[in-house]
Amino acid sequence: MATADQLDLLRATLTGDFDRQNEIRARFAEDDWSGYGVLIGAAFFVAVRRRLGGGYAPADVINLVAQVRSRFDPDGDTYDPRAAELLVRSALGEDTPTQQYSDKAVVGIQTLTVGALAADGGIGNIEEFISKTDALAAKWDT
Repeated sequence: MATADQLDLLRATLTGDFDRQNEIRARFAEDDWSGYGVLIGAAFFVAVRRRLGGGYAPADVINLVAQVRSRFDPDGDTYDPRAAELLVRSALGEDTPTQQYSDKAVVGIQTLTVGALAADGGIGNIEEFISKTDALAAKWDT
């Protein structure tokens, strides 16, 4: 089960409240980050499956990654499109090699992707999404 701060950080990500995100991140301890990695991973999994889980073509994955990159990283400094495509495909059940990417890079990609999908209304009700994500993260963390 995620902590209140971890859930608040996810909520701030979903609502695009960047000031709140910075405020919460500033008080995170090292233990908070490992738990948040599981939570944002679960959020990424749920969000990607809501967006593409009913059937997708490779172009759908490419378009999703391009959409996120154009919104949050137009200069291409932060959001590695190759890694993002592999992570999206992995969330959709494909066996993709993602172990070469650092935890920090993975969490960054997942955070930006979840934020973009939320901004586009692709996650549905935020509180229901958070509840489902928290439950999945709790299963993964056991």
